[in-house]
Amino acid sequence: MDFYVKYKSDQGVFLLSKIIKLVYFTLFFSILVAVVYVSNIYKDELIQEKEKEYFTSNTEQLNRQINKLISDKKASQLMMLQQLVADHKVLQLINIKQFDSNSYKYIFQKLQLYGDIKGSRVQFISANGVSLSRSWDSVTGDNLVNIRQDVASMIKSPRIISSISIGKYNMTFKTMMPIFNSENSFIGSIELISTFDSMVEELKHFGYNSLVLVDKQYKKQITYPITKTFIGDYYVANTNADKQMLQFIKSKGAEHFISPYYSYVIDKNTAVFNYALFDEKEVFLGNILLAKDISSFRDSKIEPIKSDVQGLLVIFIIFISLGFYVLGNNYNLHLKIDRLLFFSFSIFILIYLFYFLGVYFYYHEQENSYRYSYNESVKVDFENISNKYSDIAEIMFKLEIENVKIFEILKKAQDPSKKDEAREELYEQLKDKYEQNKLYGVRQLHFHLSNNESFLRMHKPNIYGDNLTKSRPTVRWVNEHHQRIDGFEEGKIYSGFRHIFPLFYQYDSSNKFYMGSVEISFSSFSFIKNLANTDGCQGSFLVKSDIVNSTLFTSQKSNYENSIYAGWSFDKAVREKLRNLSIDADISLIGSQKYAYIEEKIDKGEVFSISDKNENYLFTFIPLKNPITNEVVAIFILQKNNAIFLNMQNSKRIAYLLGFILLLFVFMYMYKEISLKKEYKLLLRKTQRILDAQDSILLIMNKDEILEVNKKFLDFFGYASLAIFKLHDRDISEKFLDDERCFHIKNIENKRDWIEKLASIDSKDKIVSMMDKKGDVYYFSIQENKMEDNYLLELSDISDTMKEKFRFIDKAYTDSLTGAYNREYFNASNETIINSTHNGLHLGIIFCDIDLFKNVNDTYGHDVGDQVLKQIVQIMRKTIRVDDLIVRWGGEEFVIFLNIDSMDILIKIANNIREAIESEVFDNVEKITCSFGLSIYNKDEDIYEAIKRADEALYEAKRSGRNRVNFKS
Repeated sequence: MDFYVKYKSDQGVFLLSKIIKLVYFTLFFSILVAVVYVSNIYKDELIQEKEKEYFTSNTEQLNRQINKLISDKKASQLMMLQQLVADHKVLQLINIKQFDSNSYKYIFQKLQLYGDIKGSRVQFISANGVSLSRSWDSVTGDNLVNIRQDVASMIKSPRIISSISIGKYNMTFKTMMPIFNSENSFIGSIELISTFDSMVEELKHFGYNSLVLVDKQYKKQITYPITKTFIGDYYVANTNADKQMLQFIKSKGAEHFISPYYSYVIDKNTAVFNYALFDEKEVFLGNILLAKDISSFRDSKIEPIKSDVQGLLVIFIIFISLGFYVLGNNYNLHLKIDRLLFFSFSIFILIYLFYFLGVYFYYHEQENSYRYSYNESVKVDFENISNKYSDIAEIMFKLEIENVKIFEILKKAQDPSKKDEAREELYEQLKDKYEQNKLYGVRQLHFHLSNNESFLRMHKPNIYGDNLTKSRPTVRWVNEHHQRIDGFEEGKIYSGFRHIFPLFYQYDSSNKFYMGSVEISFSSFSFIKNLANTDGCQGSFLVKSDIVNSTLFTSQKSNYENSIYAGWSFDKAVREKLRNLSIDADISLIGSQKYAYIEEKIDKGEVFSISDKNENYLFTFIPLKNPITNEVVAIFILQKNNAIFLNMQNSKRIAYLLGFILLLFVFMYMYKEISLKKEYKLLLRKTQRILDAQDSILLIMNKDEILEVNKKFLDFFGYASLAIFKLHDRDISEKFLDDERCFHIKNIENKRDWIEKLASIDSKDKIVSMMDKKGDVYYFSIQENKMEDNYLLELSDISDTMKEKFRFIDKAYTDSLTGAYNREYFNASNETIINSTHNGLHLGIIFCDIDLFKNVNDTYGHDVGDQVLKQIVQIMRKTIRVDDLIVRWGGEEFVIFLNIDSMDILIKIANNIREAIESEVFDNVEKITCSFGLSIYNKDEDIYEAIKRADEALYEAKRSGRNRVNFKS
């Protein structure tokens, strides 16, 4: 019987052992799978973040570069035309309309004096918009008004117009200047036209191949295509298109790269960026596609991320395997031990459950907090843009509307018999200013009489006389209360953000006559574009369909189309412009299951945010209320990448897994960890007391990190603990200022070896400069003491002594007149200057001499000469880099020492200085030029030999006519 009981007991233990081993293996395998899964999520998150950072930065940089190139191009053309029109002979040619080959030869010779005219063309246009003569074609007599908005605008309001437009031949930069006869009557215009080719060449320098595409809607308009190149229905406007890129875009189709939702498309190792082109009235013209090879980015930034994560994964798996191995070896199957194990495991499960709930509610609160903070920031951005437009409206009203001349016209409009005459006068008076203000986002300038009758719409001057009492509550309110009102409202033609001002005619100090109101409105597109750009997201605009149907003229209702939300409509023009800019929000991603919730929130009139069905994007709704009815009549929708929420979800999963693993290992090694912590804390307290007792800054560190610091260290940098310091800097060497007079790590190849480098220099040179928590600079004497594998560093404050020393040195080595260094400085520092080159750079020398400087002193006196010397040095400083040295060599001679890659760079820098001086206007003297001699220092030669070569080159430049750059090898 006892044997049977023992047999059953052993059999139970054996079965329990098998079950525990199975649970043990399952737990181990599950953790490994979870770790691999989480590591892949983490890797993808890092890659996505790195790619977003890279492409966002490239997009912003590209936009700035292209905007600058366009601006420079327009400015250059304007300057050339101004010089051309000022020429008497050109004006004579225009008056007699003699446009033969010799005339154009003279015109282009004249233009060439003021800029690059490669690919440029000239056209003369009559006062009614007919082409009189073209430099590139004999075809004349065609009317340009119907196909060119800028020509129509010139006829309507003669002025300088610099724009991008599409004609019969190409899409080009066009600058038109009006021409007036002796009686100041407009007789036509002269137009300078140039292609995008030079801009494409400039973009090549930044690493981009470019195609300038005219939108397919203009295909029929381009009847004589210059390039004869099309991609589908898209016309390629630049003649220097890269053939390989052309084939690449053709193989995919232009639409593949012109996305309404993204500003760039990645195809394998090529990124194609999309820049939308508009004319001066924000009419969409086409796109610039810019292709860049990103293989180097992937190799240098993405592949290391994959390698690092894989490396961490291997280390993690080894760590987990080792932990389970130790647990398995220590496991005992005795019943008492089993009870302890299960009791501990129960405690572990209970604690982990609390941990799980804590993590869940924490991240839930974080998501709600982020939504609230983001909504508040959107409200602030919305308010800022509203205030900006309100200020523009206020300024426009004060400067251009609220004056006697306008009020006299409006007073005349009160007489029904003179109403039409007054309307025409008012339109003529304001049309030019209205066109100019459209550049600031102004869409409507609308005058209403006191009975709410529409008197003049500057945006639609042929539509007037309709009563706005029912359709426009804001107009009715202003005319009733005689007070200003601001807010969004749908109109009979356009919707917009309205700023309506009452208009009073002041007879005398006591009598005022109310004449009506004027409305200055800004387009919904300008508002949503500004809002989207401010928040770095995409946008959409919807108007209540009931408002559209009840308010708009019947002819204008086709400008709207139904959206996926019942009862809400898209403004087609706004949507099209947002698509062209690739910032149109894709609201279909939200999903129909959330429509009821959205409708409920919109009715409350509060800003709110929701995620799409896949939680990839955050959609923020901004209800727009009519300021009189307080009814929500429209909404702005912002679509933002939901990376933060996705990161929160991934972080939550990682937190669950890491918490599980960490808690598991805590229970494995609890006693050992507690014992080690007690011993370590005791040692730390003893060490810390010793360190804190010292008056100098003390720290203990190895080659990789700081181990301990004293209180003086933390007080100086303003950190509560060493751990917080390490969040910002790896070690103290990163705090050393890049001061050539002190020890720093800039020129040390391996930054980790800085302590060994410090140990090898003379003790008098062991001085560093650092900035404290207030931003004040201090100087320290630093001493290192090696302790086995670690170092004890002591930094003693010697700021007062060093600052006094530097003040003395600066005074002795600086030219008192110009602020440049003097010859004494060069003699004392030439070895340092020679050794300043690194990373394969060379020491370049620019010898500069002011041309005919003696004449300046003789003619204007030495005071003027001194001022010229000062101004020359100021120009040099603006043109060269901060690290480059200027030495006043003597009198009017200066020597510049700088690190360069090649002689080509040195010549370019010298020419930049020469051109900057040549273009500067000097007081009294007006124009000064300089001659330059260049050389490059050869290794191990006497520095004075290199300077002598530059001096000889300078002499050759002087002898060759001055104001030039010469080089001697």
